[in-house]
Amino acid sequence: MKKWMFFYLVLWIMVGCQSLDKEETNPMNESSEKVAGDIEATLTQLTISSPIQFVYEVKNQSEKYVPFTFPTGQTFEHELRNENGELIERYSDGKMFTQAVRMLKLAPGKSFTHTMSFDLEPGTYTLTVWLTCYDETYPRTATFTVR
Repeated sequence: MKKWMFFYLVLWIMVGCQSLDKEETNPMNESSEKVAGDIEATLTQLTISSPIQFVYEVKNQSEKYVPFTFPTGQTFEHELRNENGELIERYSDGKMFTQAVRMLKLAPGKSFTHTMSFDLEPGTYTLTVWLTCYDETYPRTATFTVR
């Protein structure tokens, strides 16, 4: 009886430790490699009178999925400054975000967008917007005047 138990134990260990020589495949044909020049970020002013509206878009121009790893639930950040460089608005001020690392994969031809609206007094302003991910943040800046 002990021989049979020993035999099954050895067999069980061999099966459990066996290496399956299967090639790992990705069912969605996704790639975790970032290829330079495949991501296009734009900051576009939609209106010229108050409220001033902008849209920030990060688009995947490649044929591969592109991963973005964010340290929190926040995806975008923007800062609006007046002509003296004083901070008028920061998107994250007064907000709370989940404190969990998350990874988003941007499909080919798809984009992340962030729309902003500002009710401003006359003057010249500078808006800077970026992703809050690790690695490349794709910042874009626009200077505009409200009359």
